[in-house]
Amino acid sequence: MEKLRVKDSLLYCFRSDGWFTKFLAIVGLIFVPIIGWFAIIGYFLRITKRWIEENYEGLPNFSRFGDLIASGFFLFITMIIYSLPLFIFAFIPCLGNLLTTAYNIVLTLIVPYIISVIAMNGKISSEVFNFGEITKFVQENILNLLILLAVDIGIVIVFSILTFPFIGGGVILLMIDEGEKYLPFSIASFAIALIVSFFLVFWSSSVSYSLSGNIFGIWLRRRENNPTDENTENIQISDSTT
Repeated sequence: MEKLRVKDSLLYCFRSDGWFTKFLAIVGLIFVPIIGWFAIIGYFLRITKRWIEENYEGLPNFSRFGDLIASGFFLFITMIIYSLPLFIFAFIPCLGNLLTTAYNIVLTLIVPYIISVIAMNGKISSEVFNFGEITKFVQENILNLLILLAVDIGIVIVFSILTFPFIGGGVILLMIDEGEKYLPFSIASFAIALIVSFFLVFWSSSVSYSLSGNIFGIWLRRRENNPTDENTENIQISDSTT
């Protein structure tokens, strides 16, 4: 049985040649409103696609930049659609909070499917809203999805541990008497926290998107090798450059 490549996902970006240059490119795109943000999402979708195809070595490049923007935009729109029930639940008295919590749990479990389908097709397709397939995906991959959730929670904990001292230190320096004397140190502390945050977001995103593709790829191959399962002909891999 094919196993989830958790360790490989955690080390994935560091094993890639030129990973730091690509990290700086991602940071630069953060400061390009809208287009840059969609391109970043599209870049991580390209990671998902590589892992679906069992290509576990090397971060993708930024070729066909327009495809990155388009796929990132499509995922953004899809997630907005899936988030609409949350706005409805906000206006439901008493049960609203319960429904919101339950829906967020469900959304967490199905996001890897959504990410993977858009990564493969490069666009919004009917498969993104194929709730029968989505249900099967969750049922047949529940253990791997829970592992992914545990990894994401662990990353959040690491994020907090590494950034809190710098943020807290900067705040404390501003609050003490004659804090203006320590303003340069406070700014430096916040700056370090920001740099660490950029790096952790880059790393954590590569982990989450790669594992999402890994789970989806394992599922596809298992279904292809099991004649009792329905085929996945409706899900096509686009020819976009990786």
